[in-house]
Amino acid sequence: MEYALAYDINCFNTGSSLDMCQAMNVLYSRGNYGIEAFQDGFILLAKNYNHTPVYFTPISLINNFTAISHKHNGSMINLYPQVMIPGLYYLNITFPNGTNPYNLHNINITARSVNETTNVTYSGVHILNGISILHLQFRIDSFFDVPLVELSLPESYYGHTMFVSMLGPTL
Repeated sequence: MEYALAYDINCFNTGSSLDMCQAMNVLYSRGNYGIEAFQDGFILLAKNYNHTPVYFTPISLINNFTAISHKHNGSMINLYPQVMIPGLYYLNITFPNGTNPYNLHNINITARSVNETTNVTYSGVHILNGISILHLQFRIDSFFDVPLVELSLPESYYGHTMFVSMLGPTL
């Protein structure tokens, strides 16, 4: 097989014991298939492809979010992209009216899908523009169908509205 094409990978049944997301992960993780194209939920893997995708539109989620109550006296913001592919993602949080972000060591990012949960690590927290914007990075190494990205924050953020953008991936 030279190519594998998937759209909204949770919707397809491959006719085997693997769903489409699992099948794409198997092909990609073996290292002999690469992402040739990604656009609006369409993913094209090509055999022996190890270059930058020829057609690629990154995920871009930008909106105001209010932190909601979360278990263990915390708060959280949830992001719901259509599908996530392997790569490096960027998450930027702008705090309103000069609110000072604090307890930064208590911020956690979790990305999960219907079939798997993965705690993703971020490479660092950078505070710019007078401590009003947090720039975070995290990497995922597999395809996620019906993904949820949770940003867990300390309880003190509950009810605060923040401008959040998630962009990526860079491959």
